[in-house]
Amino acid sequence: MLDWAPMDTPWRGVVAHQNMLLVRALREAADIAFALGERADARRWRERAKALVEAINRHLWSEERGAFVDCIREDGTQSPVISQQTNTMALLCDCVEGERAEKVRRLVYNPPEGVVEMGSPFFGFFLCEQMARDGRVEEMLRLFRERWGFMLEKGATTFWETFPGWEKDRWTRSWCHGWSSAPTYFLTTEVLGVKPAEPGFSLVEISPNPCGLKWAKGRVPTPYGEIEVEWHRTSGEGLDLSLTLPRGAKARLSLPVPERIKQLVVNGKPVALRRLPGGMKYLGRKEGRIVFLITRSGSWRVEVVGAVR
Repeated sequence: MLDWAPMDTPWRGVVAHQNMLLVRALREAADIAFALGERADARRWRERAKALVEAINRHLWSEERGAFVDCIREDGTQSPVISQQTNTMALLCDCVEGERAEKVRRLVYNPPEGVVEMGSPFFGFFLCEQMARDGRVEEMLRLFRERWGFMLEKGATTFWETFPGWEKDRWTRSWCHGWSSAPTYFLTTEVLGVKPAEPGFSLVEISPNPCGLKWAKGRVPTPYGEIEVEWHRTSGEGLDLSLTLPRGAKARLSLPVPERIKQLVVNGKPVALRRLPGGMKYLGRKEGRIVFLITRSGSWRVEVVGAVR
């Protein structure tokens, strides 16, 4: 089961999202095998994933509806049910590309009438994961405020299992449900901006997305110890970020920059890009961000000062 929602996922037949998840599992197993030097296993599992993607697109795609159906029923017919859930998994597991992918993306983010929509916070995690991949972080925050914000309005101090509406006589099923905690994860990885850039956090990505917020603060456990990050928006669309890196950790720091930068300040001192302190290297600019590599552990403070118009 993928969601508390009226999807078509029978006990007998071919369930679309299960096969899509298998594609992702095969590819990730292949990546692990390759990293361990098991080249034959990696090649075999990638070939199986490719064959399964071809079968998914051949048998589970509805040309008439421009989307993937939930299943093939036991009698061999395609299900008439189209869901946001199944089509989200098609994107998230990289089972669709080209024109079909764009059709699926439109359905996922703007489900038309007759399409089964998200029914529970559990599935919300997968939807948010795809939003993050597509750079739709502000849209994700709106979803948090609307659906999880309702829990706060009702006095919740834990995550509920279901959104209101599934249970007819009470707000939710379970009042404390760990797999409903998508906001905790994505506020950390996408807003605070801390996530692994390489296996085992051997390189950490720190890439804040303010999305209209004034500040964020958090700690992230890693095999090297806790990484502490705190950032504040400043005037002129600037950003003031404090970072503590544990011994042995390295970080790629990617900061959103204003249209006009007045000054770059590192550890309280104005600096030029060509004369950064030891342990810090300028990597360039990319998609509205300025990127640095930090190789020295300890405390850092980096401020991008925006020009006030």
